[in-house]
Amino acid sequence: MGKQLIQSAISWLSDHNCNQVNISVAVGNEEVIPFYEKLGFRKRSYMLQIRTL
Repeated sequence: MGKQLIQSAISWLSDHNCNQVNISVAVGNEEVIPFYEKLGFRKRSYMLQIRTL
């Protein structure tokens, strides 16, 4: 079901002239990365964050 949903979303975005789709995966949820890789997504960068007051 997840695969079908993502493929449908990508198709819709493509039909509306979107040429890039980014997925954010939260730390602790890395087990989902192989799912996205099977759909053609590839790791491109790591984002590090610091929160200040």
